Amino acid sequence: MGAPSFTIAELGFGTGLNFLATLELLLSLPEAQRARLTYVSFELYPMEVAEINKALSQWPELEELKDKLLAAWKPLPGWNPITINGVRLLLGIGDAREMLPMVSISVDAWFLDGFNPLRNPELWGRDLMLTVGEKTVAGGTFGTYTAAGWVRRNLQTAGFEVERIKGYGTKRQMMVGQKSATTKA
Repeated sequence: MGAPSFTIAELGFGTGLNFLATLELLLSLPEAQRARLTYVSFELYPMEVAEINKALSQWPELEELKDKLLAAWKPLPGWNPITINGVRLLLGIGDAREMLPMVSISVDAWFLDGFNPLRNPELWGRDLMLTVGEKTVAGGTFGTYTAAGWVRRNLQTAGFEVERIKGYGTKRQMMVGQKSATTKA
């Protein structure tokens, strides 16, 4: 029968920290408990190898996985498939507002924390959040460091039940949510 599959997506790959931390967690599980993971991420402005290497140097526990990512790091516009330790990373280099509607995926969980909504409001806009909702399975989840009211309303419009919770680190609040099983957003 094989392991169950699970898809995580994020808007804003950045340094790849979320991907590497997720990969580290998955690999720490006994093999029998591991899902087949597909990780889909979008990045308009991919970082250079030296920038990523420097930024991730503060996480020495990720060094081996980081080195594997950087060895494969040759981002070109469009879709860039990379496989590391059996995990498929599908990296979309381009505008997520254009690329996400074109890809056929069913997402189980979203990381929506790679950018500040005040500095990059188009990636929190109603239309993109509606597409995020359409690509999310019933019961699928998201997490984000932002707690902005207009972002919350866009996520609710997209079919998510949204909750503000205590923030991480210096963040006072953040949001998590789940796609309603009854919504067709």
